[in-house]
Amino acid sequence: MAKSKKNNKRLIYTWITTVILAVLFIATVWFLVKSAPYTQDEIILQHIKLLSETFKKVDTECGIVGFEDEGGSRKKCYIDFLNITSFSGSEAGALNVLYPDKWHGPYLKDNPTIQERFYYIMKIRGSFYIIPGDGIKLSNGKTIGKNLMIDENSDIESMMKDPKSLSFKNQPLAAKLELKLEQKVKPLTSTAEV
Repeated sequence: MAKSKKNNKRLIYTWITTVILAVLFIATVWFLVKSAPYTQDEIILQHIKLLSETFKKVDTECGIVGFEDEGGSRKKCYIDFLNITSFSGSEAGALNVLYPDKWHGPYLKDNPTIQERFYYIMKIRGSFYIIPGDGIKLSNGKTIGKNLMIDENSDIESMMKDPKSLSFKNQPLAAKLELKLEQKVKPLTSTAEV
């Protein structure tokens, strides 16, 4: 009889322990599933800040002239070149610089990605912006390039303030590059006689 009571107590302790562990496991999984989109937007915020600071440094050292994609247009230029050690000419990927000899790369060990997609730079209303890549699903349920369309005529400044667009906790999920392109590239004047 005493042995039976001991076995019953062990069985009860085993069940209680199992129930507690199961509840903790379910709570952990639920927390991770619920917080994943928010964590992702926080990562985007960190990447945008890192990229902004990096481009400011590149602009200071090398003089950024502009960006072009492979087709020669300035629509979406993927940021996949900040880990380059050196290059010839004035272009590193989509980046075009005035002083390539002052390049001190790599500026980043790895080019930041989110959901395995590169961020890109796009010229919108005369200014360059860093934007998460097409296909990125934000915590507000919007997917860039699908139901959150961004083109060269978008009101990106308003989008960066709108929580239903490119804003998370009152912080923009995109950034304007503060470049002084017009001061770096002066128009050529001809001194030749006709």
